[in-house]
Parts: sequence; structure tokens; C-alpha cells
Amino acid sequence: MTHHLKPDQFYPGFRILEVTDDFLVGAKGYKLYRLNSTDNRWRPLAKVIDLKNSLLSGNLLTRRFFRAELTRHYSLTDGTQLCIGRKSVFRRGPEDKNFTRCFSVPRGTRPLGICRCRNGFLCFGEYFANRNKGEVHIYGSYDSGKTWEVVFTFPENEINHIHGIFQDPWSDHLWIVTGDLGDECMIAKTTDYFKTLNVLFRGGQEFRTTTLYFYHDLIAFATDSEHIPNRIRYFTRKTLAIRDVCEVQGSIIKGGQCGSLSFFSTAVEKSVVNRSKKCFIWVSKDGLNWKEIFCDKKDFLPLNLFQFGTFEFPDYQMSETQKLYFYGRGLIHTCGKSASVKLDI
Repeated sequence: MTHHLKPDQFYPGFRILEVTDDFLVGAKGYKLYRLNSTDNRWRPLAKVIDLKNSLLSGNLLTRRFFRAELTRHYSLTDGTQLCIGRKSVFRRGPEDKNFTRCFSVPRGTRPLGICRCRNGFLCFGEYFANRNKGEVHIYGSYDSGKTWEVVFTFPENEINHIHGIFQDPWSDHLWIVTGDLGDECMIAKTTDYFKTLNVLFRGGQEFRTTTLYFYHDLIAFATDSEHIPNRIRYFTRKTLAIRDVCEVQGSIIKGGQCGSLSFFSTAVEKSVVNRSKKCFIWVSKDGLNWKEIFCDKKDFLPLNLFQFGTFEFPDYQMSETQKLYFYGRGLIHTCGKSASVKLDI
């Protein structure tokens, strides 16, 4: 029988977006707050200047219906802060009081995340419906998000959209994962910052993923599909041989990594194959041995209008952690609040 952990703390109304050794950054609507480890008190950090979405984000139902929320926050080494909101990437320079728009998303609601490279380069891929199978861009910035330009383009009929870009901590290589059907699903890498692209795996739902988990000898991933039973997989760096670990309860859209700790959430979405009405959090310290630690049930609101049931995770700015933070969306007990659990792995 699976043993689930109990949260040691809840943060009602806050979505925790970033975790460091000294503080947390959390969003409440389109306002950002900081909680220092010394006094455990939320203090205002900055506002995100976007009147329309700020108003829509003030209520949980309108926030979910209109997707009007802040989903990611990043602190850069030069003091700049970036965050992702609806239809925009926002920036706050070291001398700025509030966040202002530095990039307007032309297609789709928002990128799923920003890849921050050790040399300061930033990049993200377009994530939109792309029903006409048009070209898909990767945008990059060399000036801490002040300006953005297209650094790579997938041609027409190549992919549907980009799920994520990640820098391999064991090299300078960037890895790209795409979706959604047939040959649109690929795992690729670039060793020269998008001058060339090497596709390593392609074709079929077994390579449809949103996040990669990096270890010295292997790279793990979990599939994101409503069409097949989903599973955790990995491939070895030397041989690229694919191995399966185990099946999970649903598609995996949200996940992340902090040092050796990898984590993801299954999602409740419309599927004739993945029938579970619960979302589960899984964790691992080596990419091979995974443990299910928490779950919550999808609420009664229709998922096509009020979003899938899932847990979302913050960005970690620390080398290792024994505490996992997560935010519930569309779930009975954790929707609209963050929580944390102390791990026993």
C-alpha cells in the first residue's frame, strides 16, 4: 500500500513560484510577495503591471476560466527578475519598482517556462494550438530579458509546439522536447545554442514529454499523453537505450528538478485510457526509483473550461532540497493554495 505524506504547512491564497535557501517568492493574483526564512512573514515584493489580467486574477474562478495567473518567477544573477503571466513575459530590473511587459506572446496563452543558461542566455519555445501546423519559433535573449529575438524556427508541418527547453547540468547542451502527435513528438538537443539541432528520439506518444530529469549516467522523463497509458522512462547517455520504469495514473504535464530530486504530477484530463480522477505527485533521487507521495481529487468544475486537475511546482534556486512545494489547481483540497511536504527519501 502506498504511503502518502502529509503537508507540514499550507499557504492559503498563495502560489509559490520560486524557492531559495533564504526566501520564497509567491503570487497572489498579479502581486508578488516574499517570505523570508527568518520571520516567516509574507511581505510585498512588486506588482505586475497588467490591469486587465490583474483584475481577472483577483477571483479564483475567473483566474482559472481566463487563465489569468502568474505561473513562473525567475531571479537572475544580475538582480533582474522575470515572471510569466497571461500572454506576456514581464521583467523587473534591479532598480525597478514593479514588473512591466518585456515580451508579448503572439500565439498561445504563454510559454511553459524559460530556460536560463549558465552563460546568461535565456530562451523559450512557443506553446500554442497550432491547428494549421505552421512554423514554431524559439525566442532568445542576451540582455536579461530586455529584448527577445527568434533564435531558431521549426518549419511548417514539423511540430505542433514546444513543451520545454532545458540545460543539461552535466554539459552545456540544451535539450528540447516537443509535441503532440506522431513525428511531432521529439527529444532533441543542441550543442551550439541552436545553430544546429540533433533529434535523438522521434515519433509516437512514447516520446511525448514535457520535462527531462538529468543524472550523470542517464536522463529520465515521463510521458504526457491522453492516448496511451503513461509511464516513467529513461535512456542512458552512452547508448541512448530506452528503458521503462513503471506506469503512472495519468499524463504528466508539470514537473521539475532540484539537484538530485526530481518530481512531477499526473494530471486529470479528458482521456479514454487514463481514467483516474486523482492527481498524484511522484518523486525520485536517482531517476530510476520513483515514489508516489501525495494525491488529491479533481473538483467538480469542467476541465475544458476551468483547467485540468494538476499540481504545479516552483522554480528552485538551490543545490538540493528535502522539502517539496506544490500548488493545486482544479483539486478539492489544495486548489488555490500552496503546500509543502518534508521528504523521507
